[in-house]
Order: sequence, then structure tokens, then C-alpha cells
Amino acid sequence: MAGRWSAPAEVGRLDSVVAVRQARLSLDGARVGFRTQGVQLRAGVTSVILTDDVPTGRAFSQENLQIEPSNVQTWTATSALIIAEVVGTGVLALGGQMATVGLVFGLAVLVACYPLNLFTALLLWQVHEKLPHVVTLGDALAVLVGPRTGRYGYFVLYTYIFMTMANYMIVLGDAVRSCLYAVEVSRPTACFLGALLLLPLNQFRTLSGLSILSLISFATVLATLVFCLWTLLTTPTCEEGGEGGDSYTQYSSAISGFVFAFAGQHIMLEMQVEMKEPADFPKAVCLAFSVLFVVYMVVCILAFRACAENTPGNILLVLPSDWRKGTCGALMVIHLLVTYTISQQVLNRAVCLFLMPSALGVGGSARAKWFGITTAFMMACCLVANLVPLFQDFVNLTGALLSTQCVFILPGVLSAVSQERQWLRACSWCTVVFGLYLAVSGTICSTAVILRKLVTLCARCFMPIGETAYEGKAKSTCVHPECCAQVMIEEMQDQEAGFLQEQREKKQKNRAEHDIGWSMSLVPSSAPLAEQLGFGELRGLTCLVWDEAARTVRAAPTAEPAAAVNLEYLALALKVRRESRREPLFSLDPVDPKNVETTTQKKRFEPEWLAGTSVGDVMFQADYFLKELALGEYTMPVVGMLSVFDWSEAMGMQDQPWAGREWFVVKKAEVHMAADKTLVPCVKMGVEAREQVVTDDGLKDVAITSPTHPLRRFADAFTRNFDLIAERKSVIFHLRELAKASVIAKFLVDTGARIDEGWATAADEIVANTAPELHPEIPQLWNMRGLSRIRLEHGKIVDMETGCVSNLHAIYGGVEFGLDRFELAQRHALRPGVPGVSMQQAGLQGMQLGPSGRPMFMPQRFQLTQRGEMPQGVDLDLEKFNLSEVESFASLPKLSCESNSVEARATSGKAFLQSLREGTYRTIKEEDLRLLRCMFNPTMADRLEEGDAFIPPNPSLSYVSKMRSLISEEQALFKKRKVSFCDRSFVPGNAGSDFPRSWTSGFKVDNGCSPAALQAMKSALVELQVDGTFQQALLNDILPTAAPEFNKTTEDGATFRIYRLGNLEVRTIQELGGPETVGVVFSLRAPSWNLSSRAGKPVRDEEKVARGQIYVEALDAESARQLDGKWSSKRLDYCHFYVVLETQDGNVLVCEKFPDGSTIMAVNPQGVQDRNSMAKLLASADECEAMEVTVGKVKLVQINHHHKVAEGATPSVRKRFAKAVFSMLRRQAAPRRDRRPYTRRPITGEGSVP
Repeated sequence: MAGRWSAPAEVGRLDSVVAVRQARLSLDGARVGFRTQGVQLRAGVTSVILTDDVPTGRAFSQENLQIEPSNVQTWTATSALIIAEVVGTGVLALGGQMATVGLVFGLAVLVACYPLNLFTALLLWQVHEKLPHVVTLGDALAVLVGPRTGRYGYFVLYTYIFMTMANYMIVLGDAVRSCLYAVEVSRPTACFLGALLLLPLNQFRTLSGLSILSLISFATVLATLVFCLWTLLTTPTCEEGGEGGDSYTQYSSAISGFVFAFAGQHIMLEMQVEMKEPADFPKAVCLAFSVLFVVYMVVCILAFRACAENTPGNILLVLPSDWRKGTCGALMVIHLLVTYTISQQVLNRAVCLFLMPSALGVGGSARAKWFGITTAFMMACCLVANLVPLFQDFVNLTGALLSTQCVFILPGVLSAVSQERQWLRACSWCTVVFGLYLAVSGTICSTAVILRKLVTLCARCFMPIGETAYEGKAKSTCVHPECCAQVMIEEMQDQEAGFLQEQREKKQKNRAEHDIGWSMSLVPSSAPLAEQLGFGELRGLTCLVWDEAARTVRAAPTAEPAAAVNLEYLALALKVRRESRREPLFSLDPVDPKNVETTTQKKRFEPEWLAGTSVGDVMFQADYFLKELALGEYTMPVVGMLSVFDWSEAMGMQDQPWAGREWFVVKKAEVHMAADKTLVPCVKMGVEAREQVVTDDGLKDVAITSPTHPLRRFADAFTRNFDLIAERKSVIFHLRELAKASVIAKFLVDTGARIDEGWATAADEIVANTAPELHPEIPQLWNMRGLSRIRLEHGKIVDMETGCVSNLHAIYGGVEFGLDRFELAQRHALRPGVPGVSMQQAGLQGMQLGPSGRPMFMPQRFQLTQRGEMPQGVDLDLEKFNLSEVESFASLPKLSCESNSVEARATSGKAFLQSLREGTYRTIKEEDLRLLRCMFNPTMADRLEEGDAFIPPNPSLSYVSKMRSLISEEQALFKKRKVSFCDRSFVPGNAGSDFPRSWTSGFKVDNGCSPAALQAMKSALVELQVDGTFQQALLNDILPTAAPEFNKTTEDGATFRIYRLGNLEVRTIQELGGPETVGVVFSLRAPSWNLSSRAGKPVRDEEKVARGQIYVEALDAESARQLDGKWSSKRLDYCHFYVVLETQDGNVLVCEKFPDGSTIMAVNPQGVQDRNSMAKLLASADECEAMEVTVGKVKLVQINHHHKVAEGATPSVRKRFAKAVFSMLRRQAAPRRDRRPYTRRPITGEGSVP
């Protein structure tokens, strides 16, 4: 069934014209559609009657609906309405917009916008002349285009008006807060106060009643402009960096501001309806636009003259917080009340005509209905304005879409379809096109602003991004500068790991191709040579027995390791001594001395026939092993021992490039004789170091004068632990055995012993059966380590390229015994009566080296007087040792055995190793067995693989005491490591000097975080006392199924692990071959900071705040302890905000709100710098003295927000407190920030805080 509202059709000359919308109701099933049409009703019409086809069948009598006359507006009053509607708070921003586009271009745009807006207003006048019955844009579109277009026009118009009214509520609230500048009032409260002021004006139901108020409104705007401009011209407070036009968004927004400075066309049809003479409308609009044009020109020119390109975006911000700010706030309140009333009158009148026409009637009931509708819409505007996030930016977006249609597009369409003149029609369509451009451009700019102000979360830590951020790996992601530094560190660590792995593979390939690396198969056996020389079958250890009368020696079995001599080493050493009157010598020389950095190295043996022999092998492999160990290629053979690179980092010399070399030396050489004439060679070895400097001839050796130099530290540590290293590393042990054989060889030659020719024959056969050297040249040895530091200052990565310090060190060295350079005429007798003592070692003696002329890679030959050629490397020169006499020691036990004894037939070394593994030594004390197990730790000792060639350690008291002392130091260090690991100050990645240096990363972020800050961060760990049952449950049931977050192994094979089980942190330790044990259990708690004030001068309330920063930190304990870890949730509830303020007198204030709702303003708290270094900087404000923010005002804000309640304060409430404090520093003139994303460079925001 269809129905219709109808009215009498007669139309004549009207004494009173009112605009009533005739609603045509079409019912088609469940679908209802509305279309409105304006009609003119004679004042004498008695009723509006529903036709019979309307279901209700009731009529509105004259008493029910009496429309007040409204056609009483003069053209001057209409002009006042236009001025009041058009002029607004946008005039206060014209100065900043002029600064954005420039003075000349800005004035040109302003001049062009004046006739453009005047043209569209006159187009609406022509539409009204053709269709005098239309009231709104929707009415005109329905008549000229069609009903659907008309409905679209209604939607655009009234949606735009509603959003404008809601925005007026926000601006009105800010104006109220300006009036109450001395009292901190929240925006919702200020909006509610503004709504109360609007209640009296809600009774105006026609525009004609607002004419006088419109003049008052314009006067208040002029007065406000006078105050602001006078302040600008007399006391400029503009900050450098206003609204610079260096981005498309700002430039386009500034131009749009000029264009819409004259916008008010959306209600001009309503204004014409209420005029006495609509034909006078051109006079009204020309007068209004001309006045506005003059005002705009004056404001722009004077503001630009005062501040030029630094003109603030809103000149109200230049007012100080005194009576001027309060006065201008009150004036703006009056203006906004009138402006809001004009808009709400149009919207509410339309709603009443649609839904409740009786509200437009006469009488108290009608006015009550009107008041109820206007109040409801006012409250709806308040709610929308305060509940919608980023509402003002959303208004800008809808305004870009809707205002352009109301001002340009829809008027242009109406004019184009109704004009008969071609040039007017063409101009109308040009206006439509221009409006479409403004709509698209404004939408893009507004959307960009909204996206910029949305709370962007860091892609790494999921905390809010502030003013400065860096582009993440993924598309459209950002990270904090602190997180970016961590990402860079991780990338560099990954790159270093990949590079080191590549280098290891390359070195491994070189080692395999050139037979580099000691093998147990290279250890020669004495048994074949003993049988060949006629000494019988000697399968065990072999010694030499001296026949003093015949001056000969014979080989005999022995059980004394100190007296053992390798016969093949001795035969070859005798051959070298007899033929060349020297000891075996080896060096690695660069093939191209002029290109030592890239050239290969040539093996050089003296004499040359040593190449490929067992003596040549042990010298070369020992030489190479020392260099590899110094370069950190292997795990150190002694617990706590550091490589040269490690010492370089520990001594802080990683920034100092240097070059040097290390080589073996003999510190002492003697020959003792036991009671049975057994010869006991005694040698003490060590390592020497030399630094190298660049000269015209290349790198030259210089003595190391500093005892803390890395080369010297490594050499001293190796020398001190040489015997322990020799017991663990086979190549070093057999190098010492070669030195002992060389000592015996020199003794035999120097004493004129009658050596059997069989020794020479055997040596010749060994040399003849030796295969030629397959690899006379090998690649040079190298190593490098990256050490980088990224420095953070004020939330930015400072000088990313030069700030990343990366140094590469290289060290080269060799082995050189030089026994001929020592004078050993004095011998030391052993004290009698001490059982088990075979020899007494003398103290260390110095060694004088000649100058070195060789560069860099291997030790230079020493310039000695004995002979002209003396290559570097392994030099067993014993010329300075006087070994022509020996001294007999009757107190020594018998060391040699008979050829048919058990010692001659058994290999004691293999039996020793088997008993050591099985623990079957029954005659050894438990402490001695532990000593042997520590000495031959499988992770550090490769001598366990020697098998039959193994020689047990020297059982002498002095030697055992020395080993026990060194092992005790290792055990003491392990205990210290256990204590440090179980302490809450232990930080993975920065373990400290007690642990291997590999546990401490060489890539660090320098953010000013002191060790005290790390300790404060560890305050989140609380140690729990757990019983044995709980520990066993952890070890047996829980930990086996959990993956450790930290898992590192020390040199001795002990493993340290950290498990994370919810809020528990379990740290375990597992010694080599032992069970895993729980070291400590921590509970993760909230971090605590010491907010107590440190000693200093007191702070005064009148002190001005000079600068401020707002920070965000993790809230829960797990995230607080690891700020850079990824969280399982992206909720902002995990964040805590606080503000740090610094006064002109240097006092520091920390303001924050706690979870219980209480607030604090801590003065000069302890550890604030450390806390800031671990938080994320969101925004900063510098040079804030002009803001007139004093300590007293900050204290007042803190007191007003102090509301300690049982239910506590939400994270959002705590954030709002921090923002309220920080916004005081930016309320007047926020500096410009341009947000431009680009890789690895800062993205700075506009000064907004998320």
C-alpha cells in the first residue's frame, strides 16, 4: 500500500514563507524510502492533512503545527551570518600555512581563492533563483538530477555538518582549557563544560535569530587576532623549524587551508530562504568575502613578517600562560558557541522536519522538543569527539571527502545542469574538476597524517615507536634505534660466523692438502733402532747409560720418564751435530719477501736433508701449532689461558693495530747422571715474543717493554704453563723430547765420546728411506677477529659508518730453541735423602736476541757470531752450552734396567693410559689419581691417543709439585666460575673475564649502560631456595624436555646451561663425565629502580624546564629483563611510560604513574642514566625555556593525577599521565619533524607521542 503526505497546491504571493519538507513515503513490502521536496505554504493554511491512503489517517491541526515566520533577514544580517560561519579557528593557522608555501606564492593562492569561492557562492544564488522552493543541496539535486542523487546530497551535507559540530566540541574544549590555563583540566571535562555553555543557545530555531550573535562572534575573532599578532610583533616566540614545506603532505595541506578559508557554501541555500529579498544575496556574499579577504591578508602578512618561515601552525600558541591566554580563550569560546549554533540549527531543523515537525511549532511543548533534540545531538557530538581515536585527523579525512563536495563539486554540478550559457556551464564543470582534485589530494594527505599518528609498534620488541625509528627488514615495518642497533649487531655476528666458517673450511682444506697438523703416526719408535744397534729388543722406554772409562754409551730400558730418550731423534741429532757442528734448524721463509702479505711460505731445513724426517716433522708441526694457538685457532690447553687476540681485548688494545711474532726458546739445558751412569737430560723451554714495527726495509723486531702487551702476556702464560701444555699436547711434548735428544747429542760430541758407527749408519738409512718433501711451500697462516661498537646517543645511532669500530689483528711467529746461546758450565746437584727425586730444575735464565730484519710472518734469523746462516723457526743450537762434563749423583736411584727385564718387554705408556681410563691404580692415592685425570683432561689433552708411544709424566717431586700447583689454579678458577655463573649479575653475552673470551661478544652497543645498570636489570631475579626433591624433579622430568637458552662449554669440558621455565630461570652445571647439577634457581620479578634522590642542590618551584624526554620501557619482568627480546604478545599493556625533565639549574626530574594509581616526581634520582639507556626514547623536546614550564607546574600536574585506588591504574591511564607532563613542553610551538622512511636512516616523526 502506498501513501503520501500532501498539502494544498495553491501558491501565491507569500506574506510569510517557510521551508517545509514534504516527505513522500513509498511502502513496498518491508522497504521504506524517503525523498524530500521543498514547498511554499501560505501563512493562512489551516492544516496539513494526510490523505486517506496513509494508515494513520490523523491530521495535524493549526494548534499542532504552527510555523513561525522566518523571512525577515536583511542582506547585511545575512552577510554577518556568512562571516560568522566562514571565519573560524582556521584563520589562526593561515600564518603557518603562509610559511609553508612561501609569502609570494601564499598571497597569490589567497588572491585566487577569493574569486573562486565567490564564484561558487554566486552559482548557488543562481540555482536558488531558478528553484526558489529548494532549501538544501539535497533538494536541488533531487529536482535537477534525480531522487537518488538528492539522497546522496542529504547524506553528504548532514554528515559533514555533524562531523563539523563534533570537531567544534573538541576545539571548544581546548578553548575552555585555555581559559583555565592555571588549572589542569582534561579535554573531556572541558568539552562537558563547553556543552553546558551551549545549552542556552540551543533554543535558536532559525538563522535569523543569530545575526547579532554573528557580529559578536566576528568581533571576538578580531580581538583574538589582535592579541596574537601584537604578541608576535612585540615579543616573537617563534621556534626555529616551524611548518616547513618540505613534504607534499604539508604543502598540499597549506594550499587546501587557503582554499577552504572562504568555505561556507553548504548552508547558503538555507540562508537565502530566510532573506527578505533573496535577490540581494550577491551583496551579502560579496561584502562577507571581501571583509574576510582583508582580514586574511593582514593576518598572513603580519605573522610572516614577525616569524617568517618559523611562523607557528597556530598563532594562539605564541601567547604566554598569563591573562592574555585566558582572555583569548574566553573570546574563542564565544566565537565557537555561535559557530556551533549556526551548524546545529541547520542540522537539527532538518532532523525535526523529517522526524518531528511539531518541534518547529509555536509554544512551550514545541520548544521543549527542540531542546531535547538539540541536546541529544550535542551529547552525541561530545561522545564521538572524545571516544573516537585520532578524531581530529578523522575529521580532516571526512572533511577532505565531504567539504569539497559541498563547496565545489555539488554547486558546480547544480550550475552545470541548470545553466543555459555555455561559458558558465564550462566554468561550472571546471569547478567540479577542481573539487575532485582537492578531494583526492586532501584524502591522500589526511590518510597519510592518520597513518603517521597511529601507534606503530616496533617489529622487534613490539613497543611503541616514537619520533625516531629505523626501517625494518620486512616491508612497512619500523624498529627503535636501540633495536636497530641490536639487529645490526646480530647481522654482523652472523656475517662474522659465516666468514669464520668459510675461513675454517679454507684452512682445513689447506691443512689436508699440505699435511699440516700433528699426527700420532709421526712419533718415531725407539725399538727398531735399538735392535738395529744391537741393544736388544727394547719395547718400552729407552735411556742411555754412560761408560765413563770407555767413553761410550749404550741404550737400556728404563722406567724413569725423565731419563727416556727417543733414539731416532738422537740419531738424527748426532748426524746433524757431527756433520754441521750444530743442531737441527727449521724456518718458514716467504717466497717473495717483497710481497710478504700474499706470498706462500717455503719450508727451510738446516741441513736440507731433515725435510720429511721425524725431526723435520716435529719442528715444522710445533712451529705451526704455536702460531695457530697464539691466533686463537684452538681451544686453549690450559684453563683460563688467553690467546693474543683475547689479551688484546682484555687490555683494551683492540683499537690499536699492531704486528708481532712468537717463537719457542730453551730457557735451560743440563745433563745429569744417576748412580748407574744413566744420563738424564734436563731442559726447560718457553716462548719469547717480539713486536714488529714498519720501517723502510719492512717490519723490524723491537723489544716489548710493556709487561701488559698482549704478545708478552701470551708468551709469559705459555712459558709458565709449558710443562702442563707439553703433557697435554703431543706435538709440544715431542718438541721437548727433541730438545732433550739434542742436548744428549751435544754432550756426546763435546765430551769426545766414542760413538759407534752404527748410529751414523742408522741415521743415513733413515734419511735415505725418507720420501721427498711433497709440500715444500705452504700457504701463510692468518686469522682475524671483528670487534665492532655501535654508539647510541639521545635515541639515535650516532655516525653509523664511523661509529662501527672494526679492527683486524694478525700475529705471526715461530719456534727457536737457540741452545748454543746459553752458557751451562754450572750444574746443580740434587739434595740427597729425598726419595723419588730424579733431578732438580734450576731457575729461569734470560736470553739475549740479536736484531731482526725479517718482516712479519715468521721469526727472523738471529744475527749471531757463530755462523752466517741462521734461519728462523726451530733452531736447536747448543753451542753456548758446555756439556763436556757431567756430575755423578750417588744418591739417585738406579734408572736403567736389564735387557731381559719387564720394563724392556712391556710398553708402560699404553698400560698407564689404560689404567688411567679404568681407574685401576690401586697403589696411587685418590688425590694423585684426580691430579692425573685433570692433567690428561680429554678435552684438552691429545696425548691420550699416542698409544704405545705415550710417555708417562715425570714422577719427581719437583715436577709433580709444579703440576699440582698449575692444576690447583685451574680448579680454583672453575670454582670461581661456578660462583659467578650462579650469581644474578651473570649476563649471557657479557660473561666477564672469568670465562672464556669467546663467551663475550666482540660486537657491542655503546648506549652508556654502565655495569651498575646491568646489575639493576638483574634485580628482577630473585633467588629461590629449592630442596633436593625439587632439584631431582627438574633434572629428571623437566629439564630433559626443555631447550636451554644458554649452553656454553669451557676449555675443560664443563658445560654451563640456563633454562627458562615460565617465570623460573634454572642454571645448571655439568662437569666433564659427571651428571648435570642445579646451580641456582631464580624467580623473575618486576624490576626495581632506586628513585631516592642523590646528594645535590634542592630544586625550586620557579625553576624552568629546559628539556625533556619521554621513554617507554617493558612492564612485565621477563620483558624488563630482556628489552630486546621478542614478546609473545603485542598488547600495549606491556609498556610503561615515564618522563625525564631537566631544569635550567641542572636538576633532573622523573615523573611517572605507578600501577596503583599513585604518581611521583623524583628529584635527581639515582641511576636515571642507566635506566634511560635500557628504555626506548619516544620523543624529546629541547630549549623549552620559552614554554614557561616551571617545576611548580609540573608538581601541580603530578598532584592532580595522583589517585591511588584499590583497583589500580590501567596502562593507558599511566601513559596519559606521562603524555600530560610531556605535552606541556610542546603545547606552544612544537618543532617540525619530517617523517621520511629510508633504509638504515632515521625516520623522524612530527613530535606526536603514541
